[in-house]
Amino acid sequence: MTDRGQVTIPKEMRDATGIAAPGDVVVRRRDSGAVLIEPVPTVEDLHGCLQGDAGEADEDADTVLAESRRADTNATERLVDENE
Repeated sequence: MTDRGQVTIPKEMRDATGIAAPGDVVVRRRDSGAVLIEPVPTVEDLHGCLQGDAGEADEDADTVLAESRRADTNATERLVDENE
């Protein structure tokens, strides 16, 4: 470790763990005191990570949005009624 707190990760270790150079890493400390260094995923790495069958969701986004708007409208109407 350098005086500035910089650590050199050997090329073999970077290659094995997918840490790019230059690149970003996340440094975490475990309860045991061990230090864990992980590569920060790129946008390309995350592509498709949220995909799934449409049938897995309980409700689709349009339904959730419509219900939220109805609830907002009802709350607004109640406030207006209370203040009249």
